Amino acid sequence: MVTSSIPAEGKSTVALGLARTYAAAGKSTLLIDADLRKPSQHIYLDLKPDTSLQEFLSGDRTVADGSEFYTSDPKSNLGVILGRDRADVPTDQLLQSDTFKNLLETAKMAMDIIILDTSPLLPVVDARYIAPHADVVVDCVRFGVTEQRDLRAAFGQLTASLRPDTPVVTLLNHDESKHTGYRYDGYYGKE
Repeated sequence: MVTSSIPAEGKSTVALGLARTYAAAGKSTLLIDADLRKPSQHIYLDLKPDTSLQEFLSGDRTVADGSEFYTSDPKSNLGVILGRDRADVPTDQLLQSDTFKNLLETAKMAMDIIILDTSPLLPVVDARYIAPHADVVVDCVRFGVTEQRDLRAAFGQLTASLRPDTPVVTLLNHDESKHTGYRYDGYYGKE
């Protein structure tokens, strides 16, 4: 599960990068855009799905087998379950449904790695409903933007939702504090 405390901390790009890395390493990998309130993976992948995870979870009859919203990443061997539009129904019920649980159980039997791109923790409850399904959580923190109190509050909510002993890896993202150029003179001379 990849999440963050607040929006715009880079969780969706981290989720995509992590999923592509596993796929490139030869693992059968599935990326699920489980941020039903603001899905973005279809934008990053430049794909326009006809249906979405939300419609599948809502019981839309046109998505009977799930094949219409399951696709492949055009740049890797990554399988992707996409979102499309912002949800216009309460999403917490969809993420607590047997349909969502069954989808994850089926995916676990078929895939080596499943990456769940979720909503941020503080603005909405959705990620807390997904957390009990996670084996590992990556918590993205944007350098210089996320306040300590937000990080503490989100971490508290997250750990209260996880199964015992589920590891949480914190990833510092967007560090723009240092010059990114590469200089040889830093090795040999005074700077």
